[in-house]
Amino acid sequence: MLASTRYVLVYDDPAYDLEKGQEPTGIQTKMENLRRRFMVAIRKETLSVMEERVGKHIFVKVSCPLEREYKEAENMRVELPLYGVRLIEY
Repeated sequence: MLASTRYVLVYDDPAYDLEKGQEPTGIQTKMENLRRRFMVAIRKETLSVMEERVGKHIFVKVSCPLEREYKEAENMRVELPLYGVRLIEY
């Protein structure tokens, strides 16, 4: 189970509209291969992935540990202004 979903990718299920015995088009096959490669790369990065089919759509929920997000933000030197925050001095 995912702790919290960070990204949701949505695409149409290529097999949904195909009739029995019908072969997918070249573009559909190419897109499916690219999706498969992308999913392998995501899993190699130790991200959590969950797929859910709803009607003709497939939702891919991607999340990662908060510690990893902190580390990536530090590597990118992300600075967020603390607008409106009052510091209490002790």
